[in-house]
Amino acid sequence: VSYLVTFPGTLGKFDAARARELGVEGPARAKLCRGEAVLLPSGRTVQPSEVIGAGLPGHSIAIVACPSEAHLAALGASGALRDLAAGASVKACFHLAPRALASRPAYAALAAHLGAASALHTVVDRSTAAGGHTFVSSARLQAKLHAVLPAVYRRPCADLLEDPEGTVPAEGLAAGPRCRVLDRVVVFPAGKVGRDPTAAGRLDRWHNSKGAWQTLDAGEVCAEVLDTPGLAAAVAALPPDLANLPGNEESEAHRLLVQRGREAIAAGAPAA
Repeated sequence: VSYLVTFPGTLGKFDAARARELGVEGPARAKLCRGEAVLLPSGRTVQPSEVIGAGLPGHSIAIVACPSEAHLAALGASGALRDLAAGASVKACFHLAPRALASRPAYAALAAHLGAASALHTVVDRSTAAGGHTFVSSARLQAKLHAVLPAVYRRPCADLLEDPEGTVPAEGLAAGPRCRVLDRVVVFPAGKVGRDPTAAGRLDRWHNSKGAWQTLDAGEVCAEVLDTPGLAAAVAALPPDLANLPGNEESEAHRLLVQRGREAIAAGAPAA
């Protein structure tokens, strides 16, 4: 199912001088601005178009669902969505399509009919997303767990940063700007159409509950993990079949925690 969403248009400029000339005052002006006709004491009916200039039509966005070759063929053959888009001012088009499909010339030809040349086209798919987490606190926790036991806990967003379709090169439409969680798309006014990454930037750097800046930087996460009381002893005491899983040794935090824990145990002192 695909959609064409059209937003309400904007009203034209209210001509106060013309309204005064016609004898329209007070609350009657508000009614005209709402698109309602006004009956004057003289018996004359004033229409909104007499005092309000031509407005601008509402912009539209298209959401195209095309998960397979069969859907691409059906969309290209029906022309229904293209006919709708031809009568609308499409400023942005979101394509729910796999990267391999969106890279094909046939898909680019379909997209060319779904908006003006200046329209913003974005492929939204698991294989093309450049970011993944939505909740920074849970992503930070996942990053710390990954630093301690990377063989057990995946790094945040790893499933989105890997390519589930194989190493398919991004071409054509799929090679365009990638979307992120919290990305905003501006479709009005026409001169400012584009992607606003301001909100998404808060997923890269944010304030925690104590007011301190935090990120998912590996060095920063490692330093916090190493300062966690009792963690070195817990890691050093892990069963060998868990502690020695392939991949754990690649984490600097894991290696240092094991080293500190073993040194403390050998010295007969509690590990930090």
